[in-house]
Amino acid sequence: MAKKTFKVAGVTFSNGMFSTNRQDVIKKCKVGDPVILERDYSNKHDDFAVKVLTKDREQVGYIPKGHAKSKRVFLSLEEQNVTAKISEKYNFLDDYNDRIFGLRIEVNNLLSASRAKEIDNKGCAGIMLLLFALVFLLQIIF
Repeated sequence: MAKKTFKVAGVTFSNGMFSTNRQDVIKKCKVGDPVILERDYSNKHDDFAVKVLTKDREQVGYIPKGHAKSKRVFLSLEEQNVTAKISEKYNFLDDYNDRIFGLRIEVNNLLSASRAKEIDNKGCAGIMLLLFALVFLLQIIF
């Protein structure tokens, strides 16, 4: 099983009008704390969004868009027990000279690239078989 480190995206956003501010949640986080990765099916901006949550289920951000969209991360979440923890907590000054906190997380039990490709190919083969069957049935009907 593969391991990968990600910088958590979206750390400066709020978790909703009546929810916590992600910066306040991150301030309480410590290196080594476990985090939960959860698909966000209701995300309007990213069909493959993966939320990063604390053990108390408070959101600190997302897996970066390009990585979450990768078949490796996507299929790993669907296929097996992926674990993750905070590997680094850092801070920086933004353009307004405000201190911003960020996190890097280490994700374990990711599928290997070859295994993700194998699963993806099986899925493609199934879709192709379904399409051929549909075309065959349409030819019979018409």
